[in-house]
Amino acid sequence: MKFSILNCVSIACVVLGTAGIASAESFRTVRANDGTVYQIDLDTRTEYTTDSGWRHIQFWLSTSGDPNKHRSTASCQPYQVQSEFYNFNWLPDGGGYPAGSVGGEIARVACN
Repeated sequence: MKFSILNCVSIACVVLGTAGIASAESFRTVRANDGTVYQIDLDTRTEYTTDSGWRHIQFWLSTSGDPNKHRSTASCQPYQVQSEFYNFNWLPDGGGYPAGSVGGEIARVACN
């Protein structure tokens, strides 16, 4: 009986389109001062090292309320983030975004 009920609930979720919602294990959030909540997808991260030895992470970034994910890149040490859609760019001086800043926190979550 319990199996049948769980099976019916699973089917209903698929039909209603809620099966694709990320679970708490697959993403982390960073809240900006303006209330924007950025969601960092941790399941699909890929890591690579540039020719200069910089560790980069590619990941998907979205905001609560935006159903689309946008490809983004984080640099680890210094912590930087690049996301064309959300207007995050590499810092020109080669330094990182400070701890506590939105860009810095997104990069730290993506890298760690």
